[in-house]
Amino acid sequence: MDKARYKIKLIDDSQEILKNLKLGTHIPIWNEFYKYILYDLNCFKAKALYILKNAKIISHALLYHINKETLYFGFFKVYNDEDTRINQLIKEIISYAKTNNFSKIIGPINIPTIIFGWGFMNEGSSETIFIAKPVHSPNYLELFLKNNFIVQSIQQSWEGNLPRITKKRIKKYNFDDYEFLILDDWNKFNKIKNQVLNLISENLSSQSIVNPSPKKVFNNYVNFVIEFGEPYMFAFIKYKESGKIVACSLSYPNPFSKDEEGFYNSFSPFVVAVDKNHRKKGLGMILAKKVFDLARKNKIRYLSTPVEKNVKVMNIGVQKIFQFKNLRQHMVLEFLL
Repeated sequence: MDKARYKIKLIDDSQEILKNLKLGTHIPIWNEFYKYILYDLNCFKAKALYILKNAKIISHALLYHINKETLYFGFFKVYNDEDTRINQLIKEIISYAKTNNFSKIIGPINIPTIIFGWGFMNEGSSETIFIAKPVHSPNYLELFLKNNFIVQSIQQSWEGNLPRITKKRIKKYNFDDYEFLILDDWNKFNKIKNQVLNLISENLSSQSIVNPSPKKVFNNYVNFVIEFGEPYMFAFIKYKESGKIVACSLSYPNPFSKDEEGFYNSFSPFVVAVDKNHRKKGLGMILAKKVFDLARKNKIRYLSTPVEKNVKVMNIGVQKIFQFKNLRQHMVLEFLL
């Protein structure tokens, strides 16, 4: 890089980072999102990495970490999507990781993930704007792979019209031992929050949990759903005998799409977890039925749900049972130093 023409700049002030964050994403950054963005930026002590030419930012990335081992990056974007600039920024991220003794790099993971999502979009994916579904030109993924990054996780987005689950589909199951919960009082959520987080961490694959530290930012994401969503978007099943939460469905609204009456008309179930000891009892299906029925009453007509490619049962289920289509793929990458 010609240092006479280019300048590298690192910014650690969250307010300053926020001003230029739009350079790293196609997803709109509304004023209403600021508090959620700042929460995550401060929580992860994020830094912005810029490459400037003639005092203008031409390349943008966000860097952050939760331990001394892994450097995470997100909001990776260069002016005009030029190959040379992409390669420049990749090399700067690797250089930063080496200088600071990280052993691996993972990304892109764009915090807060509930708004800005993760992964480089695979060629042929839908570019329709949707919450947490970033859009990139194909050369980003191609150039990262050429620079010896490897695919750590493939997140598939299954999408379609909100299905109706009939009673016939669940009639073979007995749910007498279980209780379905919707938290109409959000203050009650604190009483079960740790149960829910443990349920997720113990029953989902590590590849399905893309956020670097869900426990650190969970309250922030709950507050986002409180502001933009509805209580049914956080739904649970309790086992009566133990009083323990054994299944949950966590969703968030897509504020970028409204119907003619001004109601949000789409949402994204992003976590469905069932305790290993309570599987094959229809809990996932009854949970989906309850949530979908309530979503329909709240004007929702379309959904997009991310599923890690290696979670075979879920991928087969959403395709065969609900007739959803895999409209987007996003690749989370890893580089070993």
